[in-house]
Amino acid sequence: MDNYRHSETRRISLVIADVDGTLVTPRKALTEGSRQAVERLHEAGISFTITSSRPPRGMRMLIEPLRISTPIAGFNGGQFVKPDLSIISRKILSADIVGSAIRLIESHGLDVWVFRGSDWFVRNLHGPHIDTEEMTVQYS
Repeated sequence: MDNYRHSETRRISLVIADVDGTLVTPRKALTEGSRQAVERLHEAGISFTITSSRPPRGMRMLIEPLRISTPIAGFNGGQFVKPDLSIISRKILSADIVGSAIRLIESHGLDVWVFRGSDWFVRNLHGPHIDTEEMTVQYS
């Protein structure tokens, strides 16, 4: 048996949830059930936060209704922000890696999207998924 002692009580102190496909509907709406579940966590003294491939500003609409007070992870953990969206830490790709990634994406016939800070760069404003992404991450 491992070193876990059965007499120890382990307490959950934090729950981290993905956003899309977990907390929100396919139409990107926060459900009342999700909101109530998170409220029950708060009532039990358990902190709650979110993580997503979205940029942090695309999660802004969830912070108040879910009463998030802990850091949030955006860009699949590439950027950590406080609930006011001020940056705690971020990982930035070097220019040579970005160039290689763009060439690879284009070689597969895909549209290239680049998020930099609070900016979103796209080459085709009418490309697939642009409208949905504008609504999701609240860019326009």
